[in-house]
Amino acid sequence: SSRRLIGFSQGIQTLRDRIADVVPLNLPVLVQGISGCESSLVAEMIHDSRFLNDQPLIKVNCSTLTTENFERELLGYFSHEESQYSNEPVWNPGRIEQSEGGTLILDQVHLASLPVQALLLKILEHGEYISPEEKQQKVVNSHIISLSHVPLTELVSQNQFKRKLAGILAGSTISVPRLNDRKEDLALLTEHILNEVSKTEGTVSKLLTLDGLEALKKHDWTGDVQELRNLLRHVNLVDNGPRLDEASLMPWLGTETVTDADSLVGMTLREMEQKLIESTFARCGGNRENTAQMLDIGLRTLSGKLRSYGYPPRGGPDSKRTFVVRRAA
Repeated sequence: SSRRLIGFSQGIQTLRDRIADVVPLNLPVLVQGISGCESSLVAEMIHDSRFLNDQPLIKVNCSTLTTENFERELLGYFSHEESQYSNEPVWNPGRIEQSEGGTLILDQVHLASLPVQALLLKILEHGEYISPEEKQQKVVNSHIISLSHVPLTELVSQNQFKRKLAGILAGSTISVPRLNDRKEDLALLTEHILNEVSKTEGTVSKLLTLDGLEALKKHDWTGDVQELRNLLRHVNLVDNGPRLDEASLMPWLGTETVTDADSLVGMTLREMEQKLIESTFARCGGNRENTAQMLDIGLRTLSGKLRSYGYPPRGGPDSKRTFVVRRAA
């Protein structure tokens, strides 16, 4: 399981040792790390190491929990649709019941509102809850792992998190090292992600060059491993070259195109295509030949798409204006 953590740095070695320490303990685990780090992977590794057989791994996003949907999401609810076998309402188990005998991951627990924290505390303090199905007290029979991008002690000091709940969740604490603090892992990590991307896209894996590696090492990875993964997926999409060198990386390092992955959520395929074409067009300084070559499409096809986006015809009035990357609405 620990082989899923790619790297040989001291930070990764310490993380592997820390995971091995908490696996046998029957205590809640708090995994802390900045946004984009591999905290979810750490939680999955803990689960896989604790339960060698097929026990459930259930995740709930605490940022979306409200006092209104808390019981429905965590404790379960009866649906009004009747079963084909009876006229009785259908019982839909909540996340706690679904995770029984396995692991319940409280994702983004730092974003839970104070009222939701109070409801969580009421259940986790005694490890019991009233089942809406049976109207009886039931025991929480799940291993609790919480994921947070902010140290809970910091939120407690700012009166944004309940001290008692933070103490319960942090029975054992694991800190995921930042990519900026383990840049010696970039070569192996990049090679691993490139292999993943090539398998997904059905392409030949690119070879990372020395100058490409140096470019990656100089970059400030504020989005951590997820930013690196977004970058490599994007370059693999727009660059058909066999190598990942400095020239292919520099136009995209630190741009909105690869760092703001959440901006793509909910977009249609046409909107995503437009965003990709406009971003590439801007990075090429409005040069249509270079843009078409980078996107591997015909020049006439590119011109037609730009015209449909409202760009002036090639050589026409206002065709030499400065191009900037547009933000998605």
